Amino acid sequence: MRNIINIINIERQSLLKGLAISFLLTLPFTFLPTIIKHGLSIRTIAERFNDSILYSFGFSLIVVIAAIIHNYNGLVDRKWYFDKHAFKDLEFYGRIDGVNSVVHDLETVLLGKLITTSLD
Repeated sequence: MRNIINIINIERQSLLKGLAISFLLTLPFTFLPTIIKHGLSIRTIAERFNDSILYSFGFSLIVVIAAIIHNYNGLVDRKWYFDKHAFKDLEFYGRIDGVNSVVHDLETVLLGKLITTSLD
């Protein structure tokens, strides 16, 4: 749970941009049932406006939550490898990099020293 909160904090600007874009893209489509049923008039659009905003925001919020869960699942899969014994002995840790990008993958940082031996 702590990792998912870190993702939300780091990706705050991207999530807000995604919320705004998906809200603006879905808002016009929420008026279609009313326009088809009652015809195109300002009165019908004004009556439907509050509901349309609510539906658009709800759909956009679901899209953003799905993006967070998708990103988290990808990070958990990669973290499973980094929790292996060999990586722990090398002090090999994963870190979230790529601020403001939900699609950025987990980048790794090697904190320990690798001692390479030649096969002489």
